[in-house]
Amino acid sequence: MIAICVSVKNRSLNLKNYLIDSMNQCNDKQDIILSVFDFGSTDVPNLKQYIQEYWKGELILNSKNEPFSRTIGINNAVEQVDCDKVFICDSDMTLPSNFVRQATNKIDERKIWFPICFSMYKGYRERVISPKITGWWRKEGYGIMGILKSNFISVGKYDTNFSEWGAEDNNFLLRIKNGDFKIVRKRCKGLFHNYHPRDSEWHMNSRQYKHHKLKS
Repeated sequence: MIAICVSVKNRSLNLKNYLIDSMNQCNDKQDIILSVFDFGSTDVPNLKQYIQEYWKGELILNSKNEPFSRTIGINNAVEQVDCDKVFICDSDMTLPSNFVRQATNKIDERKIWFPICFSMYKGYRERVISPKITGWWRKEGYGIMGILKSNFISVGKYDTNFSEWGAEDNNFLLRIKNGDFKIVRKRCKGLFHNYHPRDSEWHMNSRQYKHHKLKS
């Protein structure tokens, strides 16, 4: 079993259209647990019910009505699962169909998996790997990670003093490099980061949700 751990606030449509849709296309999807920590999303009436409409596998969801923090959210999403193998992810990601097999082979007591995803440019919805045209290989990012829960906790989890995206995973990476771990870092075909607006431009509300749901 592997738990996909995400933290969200008002990105329910992306969670459904990208991550959950690709989870449903995965081989061995029965071995996937979805662990969500939510910060009081209001873009859907009931987030748990909304997710269960599309994901029929195991779901663990807890919520806290506080300002969004990726570090706090991911730490909680990892801690609330019982299985040891976890994949720290974002709601805007699309997984490859062989995700479970890759995770099984690339995560163990000494190995930590930092797959390089293909990040899509704005305006491209068809996921075609064409560097410099449809997107780029996101070599600069370490926020997507496969790791044993026990190792994540022993290294010290994400530092919750970081409030912005990016710095927390670089900080965690430095601590991993100081430990006795092998970093698995390769391009992962089929792992896509789908374009979304900057957080400051994100204005999803219940009215927009209803509009998008009618179109989807």
